[in-house]
Amino acid sequence: MKLRKTHLLWIPIMVCLFLVSNLNVMAAVEQAIQVKGQVVDMAGEPVIGANIVVKGTTTGVISDIDGNFILSATKNSVLVVSYIGYQSQEVKVTGASMKIVLKDDTEMLNDVVVVGYGSQKKSDITGAMVNVKNEALQQAPVGNIGAALQGLAAGVDVQMAGGNTHPGATPQIRIRGERSLMGNNDVLIVVDGIPFSGGLNEINNDDVESISVLKDASATAIYGSRGANGVLLITTKRGSKGKINVSYSGYYGITTAIKRYDVMNSAEYIQLKKWATYNSNPDAYTGIDDPNLMRVGDVFRDQEEMEGYLAGTDTDWQSLIFRNGMTTNHQIAINGGNDRTTYNASVGYYKGQNNYEAHSFERFTAKLSLDTEITSFLKVGLSTLNTYIVNKGQDTNPMEMALRASPFTTPYQENGALRTYLPGSGQNVWNPLLDTQENGVVDDRKSLSTFTTGYIDLKLPFGIKYRFNGGINLKYYSIGQFQASNTTKRMGALDWSFGEYQHSVDYTLENILTWDYSFNNVHNINLTGLFSAQEREVTKNNVSGHDYYDDNIQYFNPGLAQGNVTGGGNYEKWALLSYMGRLNYNYKEKYLLTATVRYDGSSRLAKGYRWHAFPSLALGWNLMREDFMQNVNNVSSK
Repeated sequence: MKLRKTHLLWIPIMVCLFLVSNLNVMAAVEQAIQVKGQVVDMAGEPVIGANIVVKGTTTGVISDIDGNFILSATKNSVLVVSYIGYQSQEVKVTGASMKIVLKDDTEMLNDVVVVGYGSQKKSDITGAMVNVKNEALQQAPVGNIGAALQGLAAGVDVQMAGGNTHPGATPQIRIRGERSLMGNNDVLIVVDGIPFSGGLNEINNDDVESISVLKDASATAIYGSRGANGVLLITTKRGSKGKINVSYSGYYGITTAIKRYDVMNSAEYIQLKKWATYNSNPDAYTGIDDPNLMRVGDVFRDQEEMEGYLAGTDTDWQSLIFRNGMTTNHQIAINGGNDRTTYNASVGYYKGQNNYEAHSFERFTAKLSLDTEITSFLKVGLSTLNTYIVNKGQDTNPMEMALRASPFTTPYQENGALRTYLPGSGQNVWNPLLDTQENGVVDDRKSLSTFTTGYIDLKLPFGIKYRFNGGINLKYYSIGQFQASNTTKRMGALDWSFGEYQHSVDYTLENILTWDYSFNNVHNINLTGLFSAQEREVTKNNVSGHDYYDDNIQYFNPGLAQGNVTGGGNYEKWALLSYMGRLNYNYKEKYLLTATVRYDGSSRLAKGYRWHAFPSLALGWNLMREDFMQNVNNVSSK
């Protein structure tokens, strides 16, 4: 077939177009670079969990605990950086390294947020703090309000201590890192203005309106030495004026294991045992394929182990332990009120499981808040949080034995009964399925608590206000543990039980005077004075026993133990008296000053050393209030 000249003309044209398009692709690829950067706020604090996305694509990452990120992008592309409470920014990629400073959302600067013993406009705060609202806290379906805080506040590190993933495990919260190598680094928790001695598990996430995190000395000095590690100010939901509003919220989810431990199967394990046996005595064998290796006393420790291997047994012990868990949460709330009285009430239920059937966490909550304006100068309020928790399997973990178990054996004998120790282990590895039997390994922890607070607000002449805060926290807590003889916990030893019963009472009484005054609408003063008293009393008793004639007794009646029975206990009582004064001053809301001093006396310290003062001073400059900044649309910082 003959080609026309016009057809021949198209061939070089197509070749040129192909080469040009490939050169363009290669040029685009060559321009792609690895961008390393850090996201910080205006104070220089790392922003954890900020979203960094290449504009116009689905390529994106989240900043880590130090605000750092690594991203592949082309030169001159645009990164969109966003985070709750900050203005989103678009930054052009000009190099391989960048530092992005997020500014507070100016629309939020006039928001009134809770601070220690009062509230302030966000723009008037001199100390380092961050406020997280309910909408952000509801983004993650978790059962603990501390876990919900993860990634939502700059400078706040939330993680599970020791990698604990048990349902109901309380996360470790650190504000701006560790402050002591040996001492306590836990933050102070304040709920509705009263120090809270309970755990974060006792608070229903749906009952929380907002959390203010106080981070630096200026913000936390108002709480004395107890605020040295930072303060979480938790505000629960209150009623609002209007018609009765009934709401329901809930979810249900499945929990699956993301990844299993990488262990050897039978084929890999036999190779390991062959090489180990040969290397221990190479003169006794011709090599790892010597038939003399495959004998009891050489590669195999006993006859059952050898028979299991020869039968082709390849047991995946993790598949016998792991299963899908579930998590579910439900709450019904009622909210409403009239011009004088508002109310908010709710009941909630949460249950969480992980991938081991012995682990579960259940929580029942009931909350009521009531606020009444008796007269134009007198207002009273009451709030009560009530929680019942059942936590199972907190100290139960079968994975040690499951990971050590030989793939050559099965968990069951020929008659279908569970094995005790496993063949080939020298009785050092026991069947992990023994722990899942009824009355095998029991670990029950139950708590019933009530946290009730009340206040009286009284308006006095000349801008003076008096507030009385009172709160009481009652808690009953019990631990019941039982380990049967034929379990991985006892490994044939006598069975064991343990029971502990604890009762605690905490109360706090506070008297607060405040005075607000403004001179010529430019000098704004707020004075706060406080006297408070707090007391805590804890009683604890425990008893343990061995050798019960029936596993059904568990930990309920240690008097039936045929072996040794021991007991113990503890009693603790302490008190704290405090005086506090604070001055907040600003000039035209531009130049800010906060001076605080707190004087604490603790009964836990030796006589002569019980009283200590904790002063602080902070200055601030609200640059955005200056006239020369009114026409500036954006500020960059390098």
